[in-house]
Amino acid sequence: MTALRRDGDEPAWKAWIRNEPQLDSVRHCLSITDSDIWVHRFSNRKERRPNTPMLEHLMIVEVKEFGASIPFAQNDTLKVIDAILRKATNRGGRRCYIKIPDDRFVGRRCFRHVRWTGTHLLQLSADSPANSDRILWDGRLITIQTLIGLLRFDLDPDHPTRRLDTRRHHLVLLVPHSPSLFESGAA
Repeated sequence: MTALRRDGDEPAWKAWIRNEPQLDSVRHCLSITDSDIWVHRFSNRKERRPNTPMLEHLMIVEVKEFGASIPFAQNDTLKVIDAILRKATNRGGRRCYIKIPDDRFVGRRCFRHVRWTGTHLLQLSADSPANSDRILWDGRLITIQTLIGLLRFDLDPDHPTRRLDTRRHHLVLLVPHSPSLFESGAA
């Protein structure tokens, strides 16, 4: 069964996916979902010590307006994504960062240290934090200032009342370089 559109206008390509019988969600066991925002705190390459990259952070935030809840299929898909990334970036119950090649600097062997901080649900009582009476982060009531701290990675997305530990003392996972979709020219 193809799902009905719940939130207004959509791009033509999304309408095509939604209405294409060969992509029927029940018949073909598909959950095709989008993510609202990816938040990446990137390094500006200005560290106190030369050749020591700053720890970067990455998370997905699914935003639901007007108190909407997350549909089962979308929630299930986002939980799978989160579980895979948490398993890949967790050692001994602690977050660790992944060391990946940094291709922003041609001719220099540099690395980025990136830590996954999860997939999170932001629910607003209206259509913006500025005009919402209630802001929920993973079901917890928060303020706009807390939301700003979470989106800036000043606060821990898993524990919004705690500051995020941004020290690079955690274990490192090395990820070999492989050409991205954009490097291969396939895009």
